[in-house]
Amino acid sequence: SQLRFMRGRWAEAEEGLHALIADSAAAGDRLHQAQALNNMGMGYLVRGRSDEALSWFERVIALDDLDRTTIVGQALN
Repeated sequence: SQLRFMRGRWAEAEEGLHALIADSAAAGDRLHQAQALNNMGMGYLVRGRSDEALSWFERVIALDDLDRTTIVGQALN
C-alpha cells in the first residue's frame, strides 16, 4: 500500500490497508494492525488532510499494549 500511495493510487492503497487492518485485528496481530493504521494516517497526512489523519494515529495510540514501541512513537510524531 505504501507504494500505491507513493504512486498516487490513493483508493487502491486505502483499500489494501483497510483489509490489512481488519485481517490483523481479527488475527490479534496488533503490531501489524498498528503499522497499517500508521500508514493510513500518513497517506492522509501527505495529502494535506491532517484532520482525517489524526483519527488513524489516535487508533494506534489507543493500543495500550504497544505503548512502549516505536510504532506508537511514530504515531505521536
